[in-house]
Amino acid sequence: DLDGAKEMGQRLRSGSSGIQHKLGLAWGQTCDALVTWMEGDPEKGAEMMERAIAIDPDQAMLRTQLAVGKIASGDTAGAIDQLLELFRRDREWKDGAAKTQLFTIFDSLKPNDPLVQSGRRRLSSMIFA
Repeated sequence: DLDGAKEMGQRLRSGSSGIQHKLGLAWGQTCDALVTWMEGDPEKGAEMMERAIAIDPDQAMLRTQLAVGKIASGDTAGAIDQLLELFRRDREWKDGAAKTQLFTIFDSLKPNDPLVQSGRRRLSSMIFA
């Protein structure tokens, strides 16, 4: 229900802006981003989601949603970047969901794809650092 999501985003922003509640502001922005995606503008939705993450960069769920949106809009490199950043910040979030999603992306591409090679190399450096 897009109207409900728009209303929720507005309520979150208005309730959070006066007290500068980062999580509420970020989720309000996220609601707007998801509505924008659903209305057919994934690039603008991704930009809005990136602004939401800038408000509260430690929100793993926001980062995951952005990665999913980037995959849906064809920005595989951007999705890999977001998932690697999530792994860097909290490798155990949801039982290692970032690493699992990265492997799913890598498996969907050819093994010699530069995105796979770079992504695996970056992930390995985080695991073994």
